[in-house]
Formats: sequence, structure tokens, C-alpha cells
Amino acid sequence: MIDLGAVWASMDTDATGAGKGEVQRRLRGTPFDLFLTQERPSRRAGFFARFDERPGTLWRELRSSQGLDIRVDARPGVPATLQLTEVDDRFHSIFEALVTDLLKGLEILDKQPVDRRAPALDFLAGRVIRWQTCLKANSDGMSGEKRAGLFGEPSAAAGLLEAGVDAKVCMDRWTGPAEAIQDFQFDALTIEVKASRQTQPTTVRISSERQLDTSGLDRLLLVHVALDERSDGTGQTLPAKVAELRDAVGRQSDAGLLLDDRLIQYGYLDMHAPRYEDRSYAIRAVEHFDVREPMARIVEADLPVGVGDVTYGLALSACEDFRLDEAEVAALLEGLRP
Repeated sequence: MIDLGAVWASMDTDATGAGKGEVQRRLRGTPFDLFLTQERPSRRAGFFARFDERPGTLWRELRSSQGLDIRVDARPGVPATLQLTEVDDRFHSIFEALVTDLLKGLEILDKQPVDRRAPALDFLAGRVIRWQTCLKANSDGMSGEKRAGLFGEPSAAAGLLEAGVDAKVCMDRWTGPAEAIQDFQFDALTIEVKASRQTQPTTVRISSERQLDTSGLDRLLLVHVALDERSDGTGQTLPAKVAELRDAVGRQSDAGLLLDDRLIQYGYLDMHAPRYEDRSYAIRAVEHFDVREPMARIVEADLPVGVGDVTYGLALSACEDFRLDEAEVAALLEGLRP
């Protein structure tokens, strides 16, 4: 990977554009027209991309935000361009991390068949928008509860991969980071994952009356990942779990690109990884429950008119009759294989 900091630093002594204007350095080794830039006289770092292909429409949703100026030119008949410029050097490390992520994504995008991939400008637009959303909600990183939740969902994804589910399909159907009702949505099976750091007895938090509602679903599986949270270095950190899943799906693959998108949607940025190294998790147990009648739960049909947005605790001790053993889970997941 290119040392972006070194490239920007090399522009400091460049006499070109000593007055007002911009210094550019073309990035080699890529089929796209990509440049690192530096404004003069402000010395603000920037990233410039130019594409001959016709863009879609997602770029229209781009907006400048705190610390980031965005300019797009997508007029018909001329190459489409995207200019990103930092507007506050206090956020330079974030800007550098963003550009690094964009370059990584373009590298993977280039390996996809041209007729199946998104236009490059729209791909970058989607990536930038997800970063902006993530930073707005998690500027200082994720809370302890969100970290544990994220540890649980990749743990469930790892189980799906081990069962033979295609990596790209698995990442595509991981809908939890996009705040869908359930975490994994396959055609014949829907999966809701709950991670807990409690000791017995265990109660999991159900976030809506629709989360365990099987209306319109072929089958709904509730997966509980019981975690021991530790600060003594034993167990596995969240960044280590993320790295493990990236290796499992293939870092330079379509599935790897989808995984990175899901992580950003959830609120995980690699630049925050050092903040998550102080806590480790050990998986104490993984439990599976077949959600069906007459399991204890609140569903939409039970509520009177005018009542909604219900959250409640579900004691897993009340779900013993719906517990699935390993053989039953394996048979269920076998249907997801290609």
C-alpha cells in the first residue's frame, strides 16, 4: 500500500504552485486516474479521481461534512471527477484513513468484471457516505455494548462459513449492520444474533416487536453468543476477530469488499482498532433456538392499535423447548450451501 503521508509530505517542498493553486501526485499502479493533491497556500491534503465511464446516480447524495470538502463534476460528455479535500488538519489522520480505504476498495473493484461492478464514481460515493455516517455516530469509536454485539455477529458469520455457505452470499445477506430487523436474511432462513456478557441467568434484549416475528418468514433462528469479557489479555480482541473474518472471506475479494462495507455500516473503522485492544472476549457458548409457536415473545399481532417500538427482555431459560442441538443446526445450515 502506498505511504500516503510520505507522498503528501513530499509536496511540502515542491515549488510548483507556490502561490495559489494545487500540487498533484499521480498514483501509479492503478488503472484509474487517481491523484493525491495539496492546496496552496493552505497545504491542505486532498484526493482527486477522474473516470471516463458514465456514472450512476449515487454521487448525487454526496455532501461536504465536518472536516471534509467534496466537489463532484459529473456533466455529460466530460470525464467524471471527484475531489476530496480536508478542511481542518486536526482531522488529517481520519482523512488519510479514508483515502487509504478508498484506494483499497478501488483495488478490489478493479478485479470485478466490468459489466457487474458499480461505476467507480458511485462506488467511491457510497464508501464516503458510509464513512460520514459512521463517524457522525461513532466519532470516538463504539460503545462496549456495540463492540460485544459486533463480536457476536462475525462469530455467527464464521459458523455459516464453516457450514459451507458461500462467502460472498454470506456477506451480502449480513443485514444487521444496515439496521435491518434481523441480522442475516437468506431466502429460506432468517437469523437473529444476540451477544451477551452476562452470567447466568441469561436474558437477551429484543429490540422490536418484529424481531422475533415469523410472519412472512420460512424459518427464524435465534442465535445466542455468550461472551466472557476480559481485560487480562486472554481471549480474542475485536480487531483480531475482524482480521480472522477478513482472512476467512478473502481480503482481496468481492466478499472482502462487502465485509468492509458491513463493518463501516456497523460503526467499525480500522483507525479505531487500537481503542478496542483493551478488552478481549472468550466465547463461553453458542446456543441456537428455533423461533416458532408457542415460544414466549411479543409480536406485532399481539399489540393493541397505537402501540409499537416495543423492546423487551427474553429469558433464554424459557426457550429450552425450542433449543436446537448441533446436528439439527447443521442440517438447517446445509440448505444454505450453493
